[in-house]
Amino acid sequence: MPPPLYSGSADEWSYLSTVTTGTTVTAEFIIDKFANKMETTSKLRSHQFTVKDTLWHIRVDTESGDKDKKGYVGVSIVNDNAEDINVSCKFKLGIKKKRFEIERVKGRWGKGFTEFITHKDCKEVLED
Repeated sequence: MPPPLYSGSADEWSYLSTVTTGTTVTAEFIIDKFANKMETTSKLRSHQFTVKDTLWHIRVDTESGDKDKKGYVGVSIVNDNAEDINVSCKFKLGIKKKRFEIERVKGRWGKGFTEFITHKDCKEVLED
């Protein structure tokens, strides 16, 4: 992967690398000290990236937005464009994977999983 995108500040907490192969873009979003971020921040946003002249970012919710299902990390791909766009997406953390195929993501909205991984499992993956 090419070097990650970051602002260059000494306290930068996230990095984003993207690789394009044909019509597929692989984005790697790295969050430094994520276990600490889970305790202090509710939403984390990647730098913006481009897929076929459209703009996107990745959002990580350190706590599920569903009040009845606390204790989960959520992940979403967010459409930063005004128009709705069909996408396929796969999220991966360690061996945990979830995907969706050809789903419409509304303009200025996200699509993902509010219960991607439990806090406990996430911390175990991060320790490895």
